[in-house]
Amino acid sequence: MKPVSERRILALSLDWQGLGFAAFDGPNDLIDFGTRNFRRKVKIPLETKMLLLLDANQPDVLVVATPTTVARKKIATKIARVAKAEKIPLVFVSGADIRKAFAPVNQSKYQIAHGIAQRYPELQFRLPSARKAYQSEKFGITIFEVAAAGLVYYGVRIVT
Repeated sequence: MKPVSERRILALSLDWQGLGFAAFDGPNDLIDFGTRNFRRKVKIPLETKMLLLLDANQPDVLVVATPTTVARKKIATKIARVAKAEKIPLVFVSGADIRKAFAPVNQSKYQIAHGIAQRYPELQFRLPSARKAYQSEKFGITIFEVAAAGLVYYGVRIVT
C-alpha cells in the first residue's frame, strides 16, 4: 500500500444543501474541487453523483468529514455503501481533529478557510467573507471544510 503522503484522496463534506468535494494527489496537490447541490429540479441520485466523482478522480481513499446530524448521517451511510461497492477505503475525520490541525486554537471556520486559501491559491476566488452572527452560513465555506478534512488526513498542520 502507498504511504499516506502519496495516496490520492477524495474528501467530502456534507451540509444541508449538498456536498463539497476536494481531490488531492498528495498534501501539496489539489487537483479538483467543487460542490454538488441536492436542491435541483432534476433530481440525480446521490449514488450516481458519487460514482461520477469517483470515476473522475480515481481516489485511493475516500475521506468524509464526520456527519453531525441525522440527515447527514443518512447521506454518509449512502456514501459508505458506494465506497464499499467500489472497494475504496473510507475514513472519517472529526471536526475536533480539524480544529486541532489549525493553530492558534479557537479559530473560526472563516479564519481556517483563509489559511487554506493561502496554501492553495486556486481556492482564493471561492473564499467567502466572514458571516455576521445573524447570517446563515455561506455555501462556499463547504469547499474549505472539505479541504481541511483532506489536510487532516495527510497530517498537515496549518498555522495562520
